[in-house]
Amino acid sequence: MLQSFGFEQAAERLGIDEAEFGFLVHHFWEYLSQAGTEARGRTFSGGDLQLLHRVLNLYRGQGLEMTEVRQQIRHEVSALGADGIPRSEILGFCTGRTGSGSSTLIWNLAAALAQRGYRCTIFDGTLGAGGVEKLIYGDQECRDWCRVLDSGVRLVSGARLLGLVGEGGNLFDLDRETCHELQRLERASDFVLLDTGDGRSDNALRFGSLVDQIIMVTTADVGVNADSFSVVRMLRDVDPGLPLGLVINRAASLGDAREAFSRMAGAAKHINLTDVPGLGWIIEDEALRRCMATGEAIIETLPTSPAARCIMRLADSLANRLVPLERRASGGLRELVQALANLSYRSSAVRDV
Repeated sequence: MLQSFGFEQAAERLGIDEAEFGFLVHHFWEYLSQAGTEARGRTFSGGDLQLLHRVLNLYRGQGLEMTEVRQQIRHEVSALGADGIPRSEILGFCTGRTGSGSSTLIWNLAAALAQRGYRCTIFDGTLGAGGVEKLIYGDQECRDWCRVLDSGVRLVSGARLLGLVGEGGNLFDLDRETCHELQRLERASDFVLLDTGDGRSDNALRFGSLVDQIIMVTTADVGVNADSFSVVRMLRDVDPGLPLGLVINRAASLGDAREAFSRMAGAAKHINLTDVPGLGWIIEDEALRRCMATGEAIIETLPTSPAARCIMRLADSLANRLVPLERRASGGLRELVQALANLSYRSSAVRDV
């Protein structure tokens, strides 16, 4: 039987007084085996005590600030899957209308995360319909399903991988080495940024259950906000537990971004949907267009430009979440490929009828 400890016993085993133990539980309750912020009246497992001992070592032994301790614990805990194997955080990006700049944002956000030392992989699930791959390489023929960009970010081509899948859309038609390479790639990534393209397509809806969070990229335009909110509703209808986030892209000013956030929040309130947090905003910047035209990430070329600073703040927000995502998707890169294969096969069957 697994041993558990009461409040007083747990504090004694850690060698601290009850007040300090309650302080630790209050700040790290979401990582413990029992939910809830109330410390007394609950039990603590051996794993809970190991985690809190790690917190004490960072806080007292290494002298880190509590915010820094939370960031470190978040990184250590969320980097492990249910089986204890390190895994990546999979973030799906979609938009309510083509032209909102989601692919450009993904490319530059990945470069910003890589610049901060995180290992990033971009998965282009748009099948070449205006996704990150086409943004970078244009109409050049894609020969490899995985490429390494100048920033060190890996780019996985969903279109190229589908060419390796059999006509029946069966993932097992992939050769064993490719399947293993997908698994190795996921374990070698801290973040996988999935480009689903237009959220009104089946791509975003199918990928929703395979990611840790969907990030809706919209603009300050009222019509685009309406389209984006429609996608949000569809995603929640398909998966009520799907974590969502919102980014306002190409905003003329902070005021325009705030108005867009307010519109989206007001629309959500009418249907009792309150948990779509705003993650950040990106200012409209001509420098970003110039960098895209030359095939460069603005983070590397013009790091002090307004858009680059906004993207850096968004990268910091995602990398340093003080509250980790509540759920971890059971899927991975192989499952994303399978979802694409099933979708492509079904679409082909419909066209052939």
